[in-house]
Amino acid sequence: MEIRSDDRAWLRLRPTGYQGPPPETADDDDWLFVAAEVRTTGGRAWSWRQPCLTTEEAVDLTSWLRRLGGAEVGDRAAWHPVEPNLGFRSLVTGGGRVKLTAVLSYESLPPWIDRPPLAQVYPVPLRVSAAQVLTAADQWERAVRAYPRRDPG
Repeated sequence: MEIRSDDRAWLRLRPTGYQGPPPETADDDDWLFVAAEVRTTGGRAWSWRQPCLTTEEAVDLTSWLRRLGGAEVGDRAAWHPVEPNLGFRSLVTGGGRVKLTAVLSYESLPPWIDRPPLAQVYPVPLRVSAAQVLTAADQWERAVRAYPRRDPG
């Protein structure tokens, strides 16, 4: 999926494959590698690829984005998976606009942050329309269909 902000910042995310073999039991998670490309409003850019979402979280992100695309003015929301590499928070600002912030940490931090403290996060604000959020949800849903939860092996 690609989310482009009004101020030239953007975020591209895509699942790229499973982290390992199928889970051993039904209680084990099935992890996905996610690749990202990020650009800030100031033009700084970086990319990363990490096993940071389970298959269930990948599906949940689609649902969260769809709810956000239909939210009311003043609504705030956050989405955070188990691994803290990637998360989102949002505020619906009116006029069909959303302030969506990608919250990146750990291996997803930009390379210019040298030796970050353990709890360091890097927010990437994205000012977008609700329609753009729904388009991103559609794009993400199509991408994650290729990686359904696998039955325990």
